[in-house]
Amino acid sequence: VPSLTAKGDIYIGADVNTDGEVVSTRLITNTTGSDTLAAQNAEALKRARFYPIVKRGTRHPFKYYHRVTY
Repeated sequence: VPSLTAKGDIYIGADVNTDGEVVSTRLITNTTGSDTLAAQNAEALKRARFYPIVKRGTRHPFKYYHRVTY
């Protein structure tokens, strides 16, 4: 999510299920001062799709951490 005036970092954690879909997000850090910008980044992350992690032929859920620096 672009922003021309924001300065700082947004750090978001996400839970990804066995199909590679983001099922939940949580804001860890927001030093930009913009709650709207943090919410937009969280929504963009919810639309992301990942390749599932496969160990010994079995898919496993995982946590993904996303950092955006403005």
